[in-house]
Amino acid sequence: DKTGAGHWASNPERSSTRRAAPSGQGQGRSRAGQQAQTGSMEPQQLTRETLVRRHQLRGSVLPVLTLAYNRRRQHLLTGDEQALRLFSTRKELAVLWLDPRSPSPIYIVHHAPRDVYVVAYDDEPSKHADASTVQILHASLAPLLRYKPHDDFLASLVIHSSGLVITSGEQELKLWRLESDSEVSQVCTLNEHSTRGAMH
Repeated sequence: DKTGAGHWASNPERSSTRRAAPSGQGQGRSRAGQQAQTGSMEPQQLTRETLVRRHQLRGSVLPVLTLAYNRRRQHLLTGDEQALRLFSTRKELAVLWLDPRSPSPIYIVHHAPRDVYVVAYDDEPSKHADASTVQILHASLAPLLRYKPHDDFLASLVIHSSGLVITSGEQELKLWRLESDSEVSQVCTLNEHSTRGAMH
């Protein structure tokens, strides 16, 4: 009836709903403008605005000597004078304690093809059995293999994109292939006396 129609037309709730529509459209345009502005920001600006500390992981009061990130599992392996410590992005997962008299870890790299960690140890104390050795660890930190790549000290260690492990001694470079979790084979050697570009 007409009375009902007049009541509907003057209903404040319906009227406010109609009035709110243009405002919502304006908000939509505002959000679109913000997105367009964000899209035009330089990468450095975005990094500065989104780099927020999520968690602080601490397993020891000792300085961290080396670390590696496992992208597949989103784990972090750190090395200090006492232990190798495995973390998720939220908490400590496992600890592999080192012999107090053993050399400290100097390099840790994650070998993605086999999902293992490769750890290189310092050359001091030189008489210790673990000096200048390379250790292969399962992703859970279970020890798999340890070997001495050079007769002299171990200077550095990297993983090539092919999956080969490259170690550097005092006078030579060596390439190693991880045949399995418990076996490694030498591929070739390049020393200072080799002809340029020649390996054996």
